[in-house]
Amino acid sequence: MNILSYGSRCHTAQIDRIEDGFRSLGHIVNKMDMSPDIIYANDIGYWDKAIAAHSQFANSKLILTILDLPLHLPEDCARQIEQVKNAKKQFPNAIFCTISEYCRKTINELCGVDCEVIYQPIKDITDLGIPWRERQIEYLIVGRNTDKMKGHYDVTIPCIQQMHGDIEKLHCVGEGFVGAQNYGNVTNEQLNIIYNNSKYIFCPSKFEGLGLQMPESIAAGAIPISYHHHPTAAEFLPKELIFDSVGNIIDFIKTNKTPELSVLSINQFRKEQIAQNIINAAKNSN
Repeated sequence: MNILSYGSRCHTAQIDRIEDGFRSLGHIVNKMDMSPDIIYANDIGYWDKAIAAHSQFANSKLILTILDLPLHLPEDCARQIEQVKNAKKQFPNAIFCTISEYCRKTINELCGVDCEVIYQPIKDITDLGIPWRERQIEYLIVGRNTDKMKGHYDVTIPCIQQMHGDIEKLHCVGEGFVGAQNYGNVTNEQLNIIYNNSKYIFCPSKFEGLGLQMPESIAAGAIPISYHHHPTAAEFLPKELIFDSVGNIIDFIKTNKTPELSVLSINQFRKEQIAQNIINAAKNSN
């Protein structure tokens, strides 16, 4: 198959990994001198490019992904709802996808559009076999950490401060905090090593379409710590890792337990599987 794909190329975006997945499966990506079988947009911000390409190649399957609806930003959310509704009217045969069951339900309720759930791919995180109790990093956070919606001000920092008096044991990839160990942006290889040297990964986001840090943690043999207000945690984690208070997190960490995490199949988040799911969606559509 020849697949035209559109999406953000920024450091934290997923489209490059999805394209790698297509290539790993033997497909052609973004070859502009031949008619595409699939035109895929991984972000509502890139639908216009995918739709413009579809106007040239009307027989191609058009797949439009909605990462999430920003419910915490009412004006942006209203604008995206209208965009989804209009696209569904204009392209009734397009395939609409989203990235979690939580997002699917939200989009169906607010837009009246039924989406297929196709997860986003995790980075190439693998378990390097470092015994959990020998790991040197006690606490890790990854991503846009200073965004207040990520929950670190309300959960992670108070938790670590109550246990240790400061946040010196907190390690941060991406955005950091004064007093913590801050790495900034790292390569995928460096991230894999950091994950594999970590015991607990805090994932207490208040708003998240998916939350890839959870499966990435498990892929590295680390323990994700989530919070009851995380909208997608219940899709991927056992109840014992979804907490309702900082005190309960502290009590859990003090027990030094390593819970069984086989509830989550990591392969469903690998880039090859995500690419295959996109192809299957195209094949199975009317």
